[in-house]
Amino acid sequence: MLSSRLGGKFDSQAMNLIKKIGLKGIHPNLLTIIGLIFNLIAAILISISYWKIGGLAILFAGLFDLLDGAVARQRKMASHFGALLDSTLDRASDLFILFGILIYYSIANLTSMVVLTCGVILGSVLIPYIRAKAEIIMKKCDVGILERPERIILLAIGALTGWMKPILWIILILSFVTVIQRINASYKFFKKKDNLDKKMD
Repeated sequence: MLSSRLGGKFDSQAMNLIKKIGLKGIHPNLLTIIGLIFNLIAAILISISYWKIGGLAILFAGLFDLLDGAVARQRKMASHFGALLDSTLDRASDLFILFGILIYYSIANLTSMVVLTCGVILGSVLIPYIRAKAEIIMKKCDVGILERPERIILLAIGALTGWMKPILWIILILSFVTVIQRINASYKFFKKKDNLDKKMD
């Protein structure tokens, strides 16, 4: 939802920020990698109980996630490999953060929170998986109430405020709502396509 509404709207502001911090000539793929590193740092901090600093690191990593796309579009450096790298490292970043949360709750011996976090991990993996499989045939399958930006913002809020338990429940529920929405959208498209194919035979 958020990515489809905001994608590309703040590219000029992002490029101004890049210039101000002295990264004018940086490659967008390097920005993607830097974002991954900060998410790994966030995961480590959360796993050892530094929740608030970890939350700030998540937000800082999210800044690089915005900048890499802006740089690629503005400097006409967008590529298929860049898109693949961005998508792959986004998945890795998500799992780093969730594994950090999982480690924390495992060490604290909070079994119910471990199970809840595992459910969130499952949902976060299924959402992009369904999209990737559906878009082999469909042009786009980005429907759904919860995409990566919303999930990352919620995790950062949970880490910063200490409300991680209710935040994880919100993410869990909305993740599986999104899974159902994408399966439903795919089903309708494939059913229509199958009917058209039968008529053409």
